[in-house]
Amino acid sequence: MGHLFEGTDEEVARIDEVEAMLKQKYGTVILNIEPLVDCAPNLAQRQHRYSFYRHNGFRDTGYYSWDIGGIFRVLSSTGRLDLPAYERLFSRLTWGLRKADAYKAGDPLYE
Repeated sequence: MGHLFEGTDEEVARIDEVEAMLKQKYGTVILNIEPLVDCAPNLAQRQHRYSFYRHNGFRDTGYYSWDIGGIFRVLSSTGRLDLPAYERLFSRLTWGLRKADAYKAGDPLYE
């Protein structure tokens, strides 16, 4: 695992601890990450992060989320996304000021 995360063994162990704690407490952990697009100036970093998360058990949900910061690929610890729960959580995190705009990859409205 150390070859995917450029940190000490202690830092990697802490990440594993946090991930295990979140999974135990909440069941599913959701991550929004930058999508892998060929024209991105930091494509290598994005690929590195995606590989790191995949190596650590996160799976692609097939969803993308669009918010004020851009478009993000949605990963989860289970590979599934409960869209209504995700939308409720997003609303809570933004104090109800923003609505989650998640869509399935390949949705013609967003392609």
